[in-house]
Amino acid sequence: MKFGDTMHLHVDYINEHFSKGFGQMVKMHRHLAKLTLRAFAQKAGLSHTLVNKIEHGLVFVTPESYEKITSALQVTFLHDDELNNLFFENKRMITDAIYYVSLPNIVPIMERLEEHETYYLNSTLLLEYLVLFIGVYNYPHHGKIDKTAKFIEAVDVIADMLDGQIHEFYTLYKGVYHYHLKEHDKALELYHEGLDRNPNGVLTAMYYYSLGRAYSDAYKITQSNQYFKKALQAFEHQNNMTRAVFTRLY
Repeated sequence: MKFGDTMHLHVDYINEHFSKGFGQMVKMHRHLAKLTLRAFAQKAGLSHTLVNKIEHGLVFVTPESYEKITSALQVTFLHDDELNNLFFENKRMITDAIYYVSLPNIVPIMERLEEHETYYLNSTLLLEYLVLFIGVYNYPHHGKIDKTAKFIEAVDVIADMLDGQIHEFYTLYKGVYHYHLKEHDKALELYHEGLDRNPNGVLTAMYYYSLGRAYSDAYKITQSNQYFKKALQAFEHQNNMTRAVFTRLY
């Protein structure tokens, strides 16, 4: 598949649309390079105060600071409309498959995105790509659990900066990751954290269902049945779905 020209991510675009996201990208890449804030600032020839503000999306990025940051990280940030569109088309199909438990359909869709992984890891979709990858490959039998763990480690670096749906999805997917590793207490902790923070989010039903499964595996049947009942109610309320969907899950 041939795509249009891939361009460098422009400073004007960052300042107008993506200052917070760019800061998250910088912070993740900095940690992947195993650089402290001060060490990275020194390497880039910038003050650590400025770098900290850039990482939190609090200041405009100048062409000069952008050049110094990318040079110090040895990363070229990219932008390609066609690859971005491909991502969102496939992300929608993957999240639908996860929600409706059509799991055999997920990996072939994700593999189409993985063909362009180098681009996504250096684009404005870095965080969304990592979270989606975690959502798909948190099952050990997929054979990518080690890579999933590395991506979780990368996202954890900016976990305190996550909000909205990206936090909701990430917390659920990370919980499922621990669930499949049979770390049920950690999974339960994450499910409760996500549900407390997003009690009426798009994944409320999945959180309740996941809590039911984790409590069931921990042999706490009373709690398990309580959350399965809430999951059924949430599925029907959020999506006007019938008992057939929940029965398939249960």
